[in-house]
Amino acid sequence: MQVVGLFRELTREKQAFLPSIIEAKGKLSAKEAVQVVAYLRKGVPVFDVMEATPDPFEPKTFVKGGPSLLSDGYWVWREDLAHYVERYQVGLPSQFLAHVQQSGSSVGDESAIVARWEDALTAYEQTESGRG
Repeated sequence: MQVVGLFRELTREKQAFLPSIIEAKGKLSAKEAVQVVAYLRKGVPVFDVMEATPDPFEPKTFVKGGPSLLSDGYWVWREDLAHYVERYQVGLPSQFLAHVQQSGSSVGDESAIVARWEDALTAYEQTESGRG
């Protein structure tokens, strides 16, 4: 699995090798953002975290379950990514945007995605640590 939307400001250790969400702000068109947000919100929960995370653009705003992970079986992303795309039109890799366009509104078989929760978590942890 590939990780999308992991930014240094969203990690505990602020990993410098990760892209900056601040620099990614405003990189999607409004039309792209609507399509991507709809897709992200249809992701299947694969790892739940009971934590609210501060919005890096508005630190007094918190996103419930922010570090929880969702997946479509190919990609894995944080729960709070939809918030950042919707509110700030945060840019994402072209490979993911092409995947969203090709997939339409379908994210795949939920039971098959849930069965791969360990793959999703491993991909996320490796990306966050710089080993992925």
